[in-house]
Amino acid sequence: MKLGLMLMTPHKETTKEPIRKIIVWPTMHEQWANNSTWQINFTAFDVGSELYDQLDVESSIFLGGQEYIVKNCVENYDTSTKEITAWHVYNEISRIYVRSDLSKELTVTSNNDSGNNQQQAQQEQQTKNYKLEDILKLYLGNKDLGFTYELHGNFPDAPCDGIESGSGKEMLEKICKSWPNAVVFPDNKNIRIYSDDQFFKDEGRVLDFPNNLKSMKTTRDSSTIINQIRCVGGKHNVDVAMGTGSGAGGNLDNVEGFAKSPINADFGVNKQAMLQSFASQDHRVHAWGVDVNRLYDTVKAQGISPEWFFAYDITEQDPMSNSWLNHFAYRNPDPYQDAINVCNWIKQFANSDSFNPASGYGAYTSPQMAAQWNQEFHKGTIGRLYLQGTAAAVMELANENPGRYGRPMNWCVQLIKSWGGHTNSGGGSWGWPFANIPRDGQPNVYLNGQQYGHTGYGRGGGDFHDGFDFDGAHYTGNVLAIHPGTVHKIGADLGWWYIWIQSSDGYNIVYQEGFSAGSIYVHEGQQVQTGTPIARVTGTHTHVGISKKAIPLAYYHGYNDDGTWLDPIATIKAGIAGGGDGSGGGSVSAEEYYFQPFILQDDESIKEWGVHPGPDLVDERFHDAEAMRKYAQTTLKPNPSLTIEVTLKDNSFQPKKGEILRVQARQKKYAGSWRTVGYDTYPEPGASEGTQITLNDAKQTILDYQNKRTAIIQQALNDQKQRLRGVASSLDRQSQTLTQIVNTKDKDNQASATPPNLTQEGMDALKKLTREGGKDGGN
Repeated sequence: MKLGLMLMTPHKETTKEPIRKIIVWPTMHEQWANNSTWQINFTAFDVGSELYDQLDVESSIFLGGQEYIVKNCVENYDTSTKEITAWHVYNEISRIYVRSDLSKELTVTSNNDSGNNQQQAQQEQQTKNYKLEDILKLYLGNKDLGFTYELHGNFPDAPCDGIESGSGKEMLEKICKSWPNAVVFPDNKNIRIYSDDQFFKDEGRVLDFPNNLKSMKTTRDSSTIINQIRCVGGKHNVDVAMGTGSGAGGNLDNVEGFAKSPINADFGVNKQAMLQSFASQDHRVHAWGVDVNRLYDTVKAQGISPEWFFAYDITEQDPMSNSWLNHFAYRNPDPYQDAINVCNWIKQFANSDSFNPASGYGAYTSPQMAAQWNQEFHKGTIGRLYLQGTAAAVMELANENPGRYGRPMNWCVQLIKSWGGHTNSGGGSWGWPFANIPRDGQPNVYLNGQQYGHTGYGRGGGDFHDGFDFDGAHYTGNVLAIHPGTVHKIGADLGWWYIWIQSSDGYNIVYQEGFSAGSIYVHEGQQVQTGTPIARVTGTHTHVGISKKAIPLAYYHGYNDDGTWLDPIATIKAGIAGGGDGSGGGSVSAEEYYFQPFILQDDESIKEWGVHPGPDLVDERFHDAEAMRKYAQTTLKPNPSLTIEVTLKDNSFQPKKGEILRVQARQKKYAGSWRTVGYDTYPEPGASEGTQITLNDAKQTILDYQNKRTAIIQQALNDQKQRLRGVASSLDRQSQTLTQIVNTKDKDNQASATPPNLTQEGMDALKKLTREGGKDGGN
């Protein structure tokens, strides 16, 4: 900041008046911190000017080409001074407020609408990426309060949660979160946003200790290292098909039977034979360098049949620029995340309420045929996806000539058979765990806290219960299997006896706490059917939990309502409604992640410093793993943080915002170039306080500073008092009266109700620190 003409406009006035004569100039200093603080602080002295009386909160100060608004004014009547803190005018952006259009948040649905359309609309809104300029235009496009904007640098589209409404200040904070490389550097009310490569510039200036630096301090802090985090993105609700083809039953007898198979069908293939065949035939595997074992696990974890997925892709093949199954025109660079994206598409269309057969390429479906197919290929089936996604499948089932497009479903059947696949009866029906519950009923006897979900009963730091407790006073006798499967494990390592049964359609069902070792009927590896007695009740209650995740992993989410544990009652009822024999169409809504949470780490940092894990990065904005990976990389702190704080010997060196300075201490053989991220400068020649500059090796954002901002402002006035004392002492040691008054005024005020009088000698000394007497060029 260069000193020059200093003007003031009192609150609600328009005239600018020079005020240099009332300023105690050695106290004038500017504080700036990247993306946060920008303010000036000074002391004004009453020299009998009306401007002194008019200087108050909301007055405008003009200095160095910038406007500042007085936000804090402390008047000391005993010393005839005012201590002023004025914020840069860009902070007035907080007075701009954008409110969302509530009409867009209202959704009208018919009584027959299951709500999926509303859910899809909400998901589309959540996944929206924004252009940075569009956000600035939304808030500042009308030039409210005189604000405008400029962009300098490249800012790719990014998700920005909650940007549809809020204050201008909140808008800047959200921008800095969504674009970590953004630097907000205003010119008065012109909000300029720079990419960090456009803002931070090296002009070749050097600071040397002890040549022009009075002090130099470096702080290296390894407690800030974070080189490993888990990334957890957004979740959405999906309809899990129940009882459709017994959950995992796959039919290869004919194309129609195949099309009626569920999307998670198990066709009983020879897995190794299939993987070898797929690895040799599929073009994408070769072009993308895919690990077929990992792809198999990825697809299966999404609740999609890997056999069908692999066969489907072989029938599609080129071009390599497309996603798996040729669905998306542009693939995700990560083939496994691309597979997850495609699986999400499969589940969306296979479970759709509406049914719209694909058209084009010669395919045509009459309204009567569409209505028939809608009944035959119910939610969760392969045919419901194929018929809506592929015109060739429409022609195939309509028995039309598909020409060069072939018959994709018949080809899939033949491929799966060549891998040893066959018609598989699948998982079977669903039922209740106790005989006294009617098949078309549900358990109505339970104590508060025994039901699934948020019960109001405290457990694990919350009130979420991950299953249903069948009270032993009412539900006694044999515990019955609620769904067919294989007894995977029996144990008591969790503190109670449990039976873990895995079904072929991907369900993990645990029965626990209601029995002892001697009352368990089944053994590990045993196949059970719905209704098979598995144990006899000997405890106070029998807990039943259902998850699509393996039980050891699911147990870590036991107290978390994050979609890991399904509602047992709703799941059983939906399964019963579906019939469990391939003719039903029941479903249960379950919450799942758009992509599997993943670990991100900096291997070089771990090699140097060891593993320093950080807390989970949970951000619902992200529905794509690759986008979240790129963002998460900016949050890692792979090395100890370095902060350099220097104090100059005098004020001849004026810092510049965003300048990259070379700092060296030749005696210590230390040198480096670092970013200026903050300073506190006293531009008055001869001021007793030297300019202080803070440099850092890390990118600082508004999020790093916002917690410190309040403390900085609160301390500003206290610091002002201390500096005023130092200035008065160093510049006029002969004025003992002034020094005593300034240094002890708080103490004196407490000791006596009578304020001291400022002597003429003290008055003269203080006037020397202002421009009183015409020595400022008439200003």
